[in-house]
Order: sequence, then C-alpha cells, then structure tokens
Amino acid sequence: SSTSSSLFGEIAKGLNEAKVVVACLSDEYVQSKNCVLEFRFAYDSLNKPIVKAIVGKGEEWKKSEIALMGISYPEFNFQYENNESLNKLLAYVQKELENSKKTNENKRMIKENKKNKTKEIEDKKIKPDKKVNKTIETKEDNIKRFKNLLENEN
Repeated sequence: SSTSSSLFGEIAKGLNEAKVVVACLSDEYVQSKNCVLEFRFAYDSLNKPIVKAIVGKGEEWKKSEIALMGISYPEFNFQYENNESLNKLLAYVQKELENSKKTNENKRMIKENKKNKTKEIEDKKIKPDKKVNKTIETKEDNIKRFKNLLENEN
C-alpha cells in the first residue's frame, strides 16, 4: 500500500541520514515485515555501523534471519534492568560518531587535495617551447620550399 511505501521511504531517508544504526531487536521486531525490510536495507545498502539493542522479553529473535545477518554486530542487552548496557551503548555510539566525523574530514581533505592537484596541473600545463615551435615552423617552411621547388621544376 502507499502508506507502507511512504513509511518505508521515511525510514530509508532517516537511515540514510543516520551516522549509526541502532536496531532494537525483539521477537516482535523480527516478525514485522517493515522492521525486517528496515534491517535488510541497513545491512545491504548502507555502509554504516549497525548495533543491536536487545529489547523485550523473548529470545525467539535469535533464530531469525536478522540474527544471522547481524551476528558480527555489537550487541547491548536491555532485557534486564541495568544502566551498564545503556552506558556501553552510548559510549559505542559516541565513538562511532567521532569515527564518522574523522572519516568525513578525511574525505573532505582528499577531495580538497584532488581539487588543488587538478588546479596545480592546469596551472603548470606544458607551454610550448619556442625552440620546438621554431623547429616545427622550420619543417613547415622546408615543406613549402620543397613544394615550391617541385612546382618550379615542372
């Protein structure tokens, strides 16, 4: 339906703008078609860090496609009351945001360097050497002279 496609469009837009994807996994999450689509999109299409925040009470999610896709992602368990998981998740996300900032700065610097190199190359384009031009002119002159000689002999 158009409502679910516009919802997924909004979700995709948010994921594209995100620096880190925090997937709140639960039994209900892995049973939701939209949630599975969202996770697949992040997994397949985005080159961004993904972290699993385990919520809810069940453990059926561990048998899902999402669990398999996200097997290597960091996991923070919120099924039990503790502040440690929240602090660890926040520290992880903060570290990833700093890495993203450094990566973006590096990309900007690389782009700037390429721009400067291109300008430098354009500024230093090989200018024709007068001697080379003179040699070329001399060859052209010689060809003209040779043609004139041939015409005069005929």
